[in-house]
Amino acid sequence: MQFLAQTFSGNFAVSIAAYAARGGFKCTIIIPSERVKELNLGKLYQIIAYGAK
Repeated sequence: MQFLAQTFSGNFAVSIAAYAARGGFKCTIIIPSERVKELNLGKLYQIIAYGAK
């Protein structure tokens, strides 16, 4: 496996991004349009910092 994808679910999405970065995997976090209003920008910034898209 070389690629991880996950729908945005807060802490879990951040964890997946962190583990993917540690393992050298590419990672994409998908944010469904209905979840954008409840998006926590702190978690989004963490995901970006780990290199996920």
